[in-house]
Amino acid sequence: MEYEAWEEADEWYRALTFPRVDIQAAIGVISRRPKARIMAEQRAGLFLNLSGANLQKANLQDADLSHASLSKARLEGANLCGSSFESAWMYETHLELADLSDARLISAYLGGVHLEAAALGGASLDNASLDDGHLEGAFLEGATFSNSQLWGANFRYCSGLAQAQIETAFGDERTILPEGLTQPTHWPQRPNLGMKPD
Repeated sequence: MEYEAWEEADEWYRALTFPRVDIQAAIGVISRRPKARIMAEQRAGLFLNLSGANLQKANLQDADLSHASLSKARLEGANLCGSSFESAWMYETHLELADLSDARLISAYLGGVHLEAAALGGASLDNASLDDGHLEGAFLEGATFSNSQLWGANFRYCSGLAQAQIETAFGDERTILPEGLTQPTHWPQRPNLGMKPD
């Protein structure tokens, strides 16, 4: 069953298209602006808006997209290793199959985010909101969720998630955890049956 899931994900990834060369070059320049320039833009009330952008399979490794708006952007299969999304607005952003290893998503809003089969090993999601997020099949070893909101998030079939990682987070009766993990005692006390209530 695990092999079939991997094979399906591989076929899904191969079906995605890379961005045009000019688009990749432009987004590379934008996402690597010097920190001083980014801070000056933010003081002036200017924030990067990539909402709805199609950046499937884009290479944004080590990019600084902090405070950016990426709502409903399509970043499936993108290389986002080591990138910063601190305080970014990522409502219903598509990050399926994306590589977010060691990425910083601290204080990011990820409501309804799609992280199915994404790699989040070592990622920092402290103080992030993942309300109703889809993390089915995601790899989460070493990811941190301190003070994160996991209300209604679906972690079904994800791998690498340990009990200690969710103990410092906040979920509710709708949060679906992988088999073998239990809701922390500070969450609303309702048995996790691996499904959302009607």
